[in-house]
Amino acid sequence: MTSGISGAGGPSGPGGIGGPEGPDGPDEVDGADAVGGGAAASGAARTAGAAGADPIDQLAADLDAGRITGDQALDRLVDQALPPDLAIGDRDELRAMMMDLVASAPHLAQLAARLGVAAPGGDDG
Repeated sequence: MTSGISGAGGPSGPGGIGGPEGPDGPDEVDGADAVGGGAAASGAARTAGAAGADPIDQLAADLDAGRITGDQALDRLVDQALPPDLAIGDRDELRAMMMDLVASAPHLAQLAARLGVAAPGGDDG
C-alpha cells in the first residue's frame, strides 16, 4: 500500500516558478549551476539519511513501509500543522477542531481515507 502522499507541487514545487528553472533561469550554487554540480550535491544530500529528510517525506516513507498506521500519519500531520508556541489547552482545542474538520469535510475525509485512516476524528484522544 502506498501513502498517496506525493512530492511537492504547485508554483514552488519542482519545475514551478520557484524551481531550478524559475523566472531568472537556473540557480547558481557555488559557481555550479543547478543542473550540473549543484544537482549532484543535492542528490548526495538526499541519500545522506533520514535524519535530514523532509518531515513529510519521512512520514510518507514510514507509512509506505508499514512503520506507522494511517491514523498515526494523520496525527503527525496535524501535530506538524499546530503552532508550537500555543498553550497546551489551546493546542488541544485546535487539534480537536482540526480533527473534526477532517471528519466532516468530504474532501479532507477522502484524503484521510487515502492515508488509511479508519474513521477520521473518530476518537477524541
